[in-house]
Amino acid sequence: HPQADALLTQAWYSDMQCMIVHATRFVSETRLENLAGSGKQLFGVVDWQLPPDVPFAARVLSDYRHGCELVCRHLRELGHQHILIIGTEMQIYFLRYPEMDLSTSLPRTMREIWEAEGGTWQALNSESVADTRDTLDADNFLRILDEPDAPTAIVGLRDVEASLAQRILSQQRPDLARNMAIVGYFDTPWSVAGHPPITSVNLNLEEIARRTIEVIDDSLAGKLTD
Repeated sequence: HPQADALLTQAWYSDMQCMIVHATRFVSETRLENLAGSGKQLFGVVDWQLPPDVPFAARVLSDYRHGCELVCRHLRELGHQHILIIGTEMQIYFLRYPEMDLSTSLPRTMREIWEAEGGTWQALNSESVADTRDTLDADNFLRILDEPDAPTAIVGLRDVEASLAQRILSQQRPDLARNMAIVGYFDTPWSVAGHPPITSVNLNLEEIARRTIEVIDDSLAGKLTD
């Protein structure tokens, strides 16, 4: 992300025709508008985290709503009512203050669907160490799980948070680990790093990539589809 502005400047002066953009919350909206104004075509993929008026040629996005519905249905069928949601500092901020989120991001959607089904939640954010390693405050995490009305399931807004929670429980509270449902998101190697493997939502990235290439081909041929 620190290199985003430099890369966009290079793109501005290059002869490239298309740019595939992901994690757009970290890219200047003005930069993208300027790039599109220069004749470059922008394609947003996987996640959409900017207002809809940014001039993208097309967006091929993961269906976060469907993924969240799967998570919520799975936990409700297991009998869970009160859950602990763990994510990055920014994810938890938008979970707590959905009105500040201009997109239909994962945290906002997860909260909306879980609350609509009568569920309640608590939140805890992970911490990034020197932008290279994620950690979870074990004391704070276990304190939440020792409360009288403690959560009975954990949702990691990324697999890494789910894995961190599983590791702390297995090392410090194996009694809780045996009975705690843990669900992750993105179906990354973190979901199979522990024992047992963590249930995780797959973004179907291969299909998103395939469809993105189709859309770009259509665009370059002058027949962009909806």
